[in-house]
Amino acid sequence: MKYFLILLILLVGCTSVDYSEIEKCLLEKEVKMYGVEWCPVCAKQKQIFNSELEGIYVECIDNPQLCLDKNVEGYPTWMINDEKHLGLLQPEEIAAKAGCSCSCTKEVCSC
Repeated sequence: MKYFLILLILLVGCTSVDYSEIEKCLLEKEVKMYGVEWCPVCAKQKQIFNSELEGIYVECIDNPQLCLDKNVEGYPTWMINDEKHLGLLQPEEIAAKAGCSCSCTKEVCSC
């Protein structure tokens, strides 16, 4: 029984929040995240969302001119309402900067 409780605690602690509603709002607001495949912080950002961020993530190796035009100087670079934000950001923070009205529990976010 003791091992079952420990396992249950570990499993519950490992669950991730469903950020799909935030992701939808970011798509609607045309938010972009610029990065490169070798960037560990970019990978961590995708891991937080538990998503590849389709339609949001721009791979700078495949789109070098676009990244130059957007003055991407570090990874990840978030473009939110024509403002650059560098580094790892929490989904709720990105949503707020984009103007998405979202609220989150430990399991799911709704916008």
